[in-house]
Amino acid sequence: MCPTITTDIPRVRAVLELVEARLRTMSAFSPGHPIHKQEEEKVREGFAGLWEQLSGLPLSVTEKGLQWEADEVLPIDDQNEGLAWVLP
Repeated sequence: MCPTITTDIPRVRAVLELVEARLRTMSAFSPGHPIHKQEEEKVREGFAGLWEQLSGLPLSVTEKGLQWEADEVLPIDDQNEGLAWVLP
């Protein structure tokens, strides 16, 4: 699947960063904390925009992070944390 003209790497990266932030809130705050709802809504809104342009988002997990098409869209940070570390 090829990205559409209006979908760019920074937009995909921004949505994946929202997912990472959501994962951090899940481990940092109790389940009833209001931040959970806020972060969940941000992720929903981010993906809603992508789904208007893409029918899917096939990612590859590499040693350096997450890759979409031929581009590194979410590199692993210096602390070896992030979404790429929790995906099989």
